[in-house]
Amino acid sequence: MGLTPGRAVRATAVGLLTAAAFAGTVPDAAFAGSNGQQVHFIDRRGDVRSVKLVGHNQNGSWVSHCFPVMPGSDTRLTGWWWKDDVEVIDYTGAQCSGEVVFQGIHEIPARQPGDWYEITD
Repeated sequence: MGLTPGRAVRATAVGLLTAAAFAGTVPDAAFAGSNGQQVHFIDRRGDVRSVKLVGHNQNGSWVSHCFPVMPGSDTRLTGWWWKDDVEVIDYTGAQCSGEVVFQGIHEIPARQPGDWYEITD
């Protein structure tokens, strides 16, 4: 019993992804805090509805992204990895609008035991 063409392609793709994962060559991924961190944002002020991060990602590229947050909550800003000097700007409005209530620089380590770097306002 042989593989049909569709199954052969899937089997090859899975094999290549598995080999890449073991070789440590999966693109755009930081493993166990080895090349950047995701941010865990905690709003102690209780008035922040969005947060903009500006700085270097895990690939060393300069990037900027606005994240929605709930006032007074803690939010994991998933899907983005940061390292080195990262500017954090807290806004009272959605989509990084309204009044800026905090703006500062955080030095996020490229390496640490976990994947999350905590930022509070």
